[in-house]
Amino acid sequence: MDGAYRVKLYCGNRQKVWSANDTNRIAAARAACMGRRVVMRQLLPNRRPVETFVVRAGNLTYTCSAGRFDDGRLSDIFLSNHKSNSAADTNARDSAIVFSFAVQHGADAQAIRDALCRDSQGNPSGPLGAALDILLRRKP
Repeated sequence: MDGAYRVKLYCGNRQKVWSANDTNRIAAARAACMGRRVVMRQLLPNRRPVETFVVRAGNLTYTCSAGRFDDGRLSDIFLSNHKSNSAADTNARDSAIVFSFAVQHGADAQAIRDALCRDSQGNPSGPLGAALDILLRRKP
């Protein structure tokens, strides 16, 4: 498909994938689904560049890998702790999955960052907040 990214439209039990440049078809499909729940998701290429770094939160160390859409916005985050399947690791991985799913459906990464828990000095309380602090301060 051409275009910088693809869009997947869910309408009832049907789903269809288009190039993001195909705005007329997307608009027509959304109109055809009037009265039903419609969800659009930006799909990512199977192979894409990521940046990997280490973050600390709550005296624990996490590894973070993050990818971006072609326009520089965050597209997905993967977090893991050195203790596989521990509560800290599971919570970090789950928060990263929810974040990734949200931004692929159009959520604003900065708004999510602003909503996450912080201590009295304004430092992030969890690994997702620590990772977003680093990623959103950097230029892609």
